Amino acid sequence: MNAAHPLLLRYVADEVNTIRSSEFATTSVMKTRGERLAWAREQAGYKSKSEAARALGIAVATYNAHERAEEPGGRDFSPEQAEAYARKFRVAHAWLVTGKGDPKAGGDEVPPQLRPVEMSVTNYVIAGAVAAGTFREVSEFFDEELPKITAAADMRYPEARHMAFAIEGDSMNKARPPMLEGGYLLCVDYEDLEGRVPLRDGMKVVIERTKDAGHLREWSVKEVELYEDRVEFHPRSDNPKHKPIVVRRDFQPDDGTEVKVLALVNSVHYPTY
Repeated sequence: MNAAHPLLLRYVADEVNTIRSSEFATTSVMKTRGERLAWAREQAGYKSKSEAARALGIAVATYNAHERAEEPGGRDFSPEQAEAYARKFRVAHAWLVTGKGDPKAGGDEVPPQLRPVEMSVTNYVIAGAVAAGTFREVSEFFDEELPKITAAADMRYPEARHMAFAIEGDSMNKARPPMLEGGYLLCVDYEDLEGRVPLRDGMKVVIERTKDAGHLREWSVKEVELYEDRVEFHPRSDNPKHKPIVVRRDFQPDDGTEVKVLALVNSVHYPTY
């Protein structure tokens, strides 16, 4: 077999070095997280922002705003979202967040808040049912002996009360993971978090709506979408009857009812009998 011509080898090597130099020159001038996110998406083969958003299972408007992070009109993404983007687009988490280092380097240390935590089990009090569109008398929400289920505890918030909600209806049957009738939402009491965990895009929460001076209540589970002037709580369903709840930043919704976040959803539990 004939050896490759040395001039050809040198040409190939020079071409590779030129490509690498060009790539790092391109990434080094990216000043914002939004610019780095857009570059990562394109390098991963997603031609449009909407295509990437669908692959990630998030709202297109949310993803669009994240590609404008640190720019006027944009919205920054959380550490958890940065980790999800880094994994999906196969780039280094540290580079995506800070702009430092090799964008393609592997072996990033997982951020502290995403590291595996100690597992234990606990009793979840079943506080009631979440059923979008169903308002009940306040008296129906009180029971002297609330049932319990045993499941894995949320060790991120060991000091918070753990509670569960029975799922009724199909308002979140297209969520990730799906929240199907017959299952239970495993949650922590949002009030117990004392403002340490702000609402973020993509969070699943149990919300309470009240009307008629507080005599009627609805509990439902929704996914959070944040905007500068409002918070939107969205169903994720193939049933078109379910609509988002739009709330101004003072937490007074457009239809005159009052809205409160009751619980932060950790996971979905389906009992085995």
